[in-house]
Amino acid sequence: MGRPTQSGGAGSGRSPDLSENRPPDADGHDPGDVPPGHRPGGGLARAGDPFQRVYSSPEPPSAQRRPRLLIVLVAVVSFAVAAAAVFLLVPSGGRTTAGPSGIRTTVQSGTGEPTASETPKPSASAPSKPQSSAPAPPPSTAKPFTALSLPDACTTVSASVLNRVVPGATKQQNSNNTLATCTYTSKAPFRWLLVELYLFPSTTLQDAAGEASHDFAARWTQAHNTPLERTISLERVPGLGDEAFRSYKQDKGQPVVVGEVTARRGNVEIRVGYSRQLSSGATPESLRQSALANATDTAREVLSALR
Repeated sequence: MGRPTQSGGAGSGRSPDLSENRPPDADGHDPGDVPPGHRPGGGLARAGDPFQRVYSSPEPPSAQRRPRLLIVLVAVVSFAVAAAAVFLLVPSGGRTTAGPSGIRTTVQSGTGEPTASETPKPSASAPSKPQSSAPAPPPSTAKPFTALSLPDACTTVSASVLNRVVPGATKQQNSNNTLATCTYTSKAPFRWLLVELYLFPSTTLQDAAGEASHDFAARWTQAHNTPLERTISLERVPGLGDEAFRSYKQDKGQPVVVGEVTARRGNVEIRVGYSRQLSSGATPESLRQSALANATDTAREVLSALR
């Protein structure tokens, strides 16, 4: 028997190629040009042996590959749920009450102790009430004291004060329309009491008191400069007339101490001086308290005698 030839004749071992006589397709490709892995006519070539595949479930992603965004989202949602639960839930047995001025307080039943409070907020629709205060006192309408004349200076001091200050003293007086004086002298030991009253007349009450106050201020300034006396103390005296001051001095030329009070009431100014001789061995400081007390008590009675 003859051997098949490679020319593809009738005795050839391969089938005739039908694509050799086919016209080119619409894209101009030759039907005989078949890419590797494809079969003529289009499509993939069928594999020779069947593929046996065993089914297995997909493996979960490892923890290291989980997205960080998912972890953050879960944390945020959990925090929001917990916060909402704390805000909405009320403790068992608790109740919320509204106090004065918009204060909200949560009170545990049975204890009465507040557990939460809220700062009061003023309401815009309800204006706050003004705080009540005591009414201001009406302006004083009292007129200043004004004397039209001066009393007798020797009658302004009571006998009880004279017997204590200048016991057994002799007196001497001198007066006119604006000045009244009275002096008391006592011996063994030597004591001397002077009472002077000054009247400041004026056509108006305010001018009279103003003139007296001006003269009082000048005397206060002069009391700080006494070249012939040693000033031991000089002080204001509250509660005595409208204004007053007193001083305690020692005479530089003689062993004598002087307690003096100057005071004003309205348009009248008074001066009371109490002098006493220092006994042997006595110091000026030892007589200071008694000398100022005698002068102050006398001045108080003189002011009370003004009308």
